[in-house]
Amino acid sequence: MTTRNTLTLGALAATLTLIALPVLAGPGGWNARSGMDVEAPIERMAERLDLSSAQQEDLRKLMDENRARHEALRGEFRDKVDALLTPEQRAQRDSMVEQRIERRLARLDRRLDLSDQQTKAIKAVFEARQQDPALSRAEVRARIEAVLTEEQREQLKQRPERPRRNDF
Repeated sequence: MTTRNTLTLGALAATLTLIALPVLAGPGGWNARSGMDVEAPIERMAERLDLSSAQQEDLRKLMDENRARHEALRGEFRDKVDALLTPEQRAQRDSMVEQRIERRLARLDRRLDLSDQQTKAIKAVFEARQQDPALSRAEVRARIEAVLTEEQREQLKQRPERPRRNDF
């Protein structure tokens, strides 16, 4: 087999794998934005497709690379948007971000009955994410989970029904 054919087959296999990930990863799927740990979908895919250890490792690398690229693009996009905005618009956006953080904290508090100390710690995590776009969602989640009790972590794993945007 020629080098060109090998490269073509490799690219095709990688493309098909990435296209199939949401379906094969199981309920909820996986994507770079979700921050979901890659091990669970890799385990499900390994079981369903009988992946070898080498294939699992290659898949893990692909998923990690995809996540890193996505986070880098997100940071670049944020920088470009900041360059377009006036100082007044940036201030307004910052206010909107603060309001979103407060809403997220309120939702978490309703679900998990957070202490004042937990609320402050989680707010600091959200603010750190705003200051450092390179901070991955998985890292944010890990930092939040570190603040929670075991019971709260279990409650957090149970996803509540989310209202649809157009539901009134």
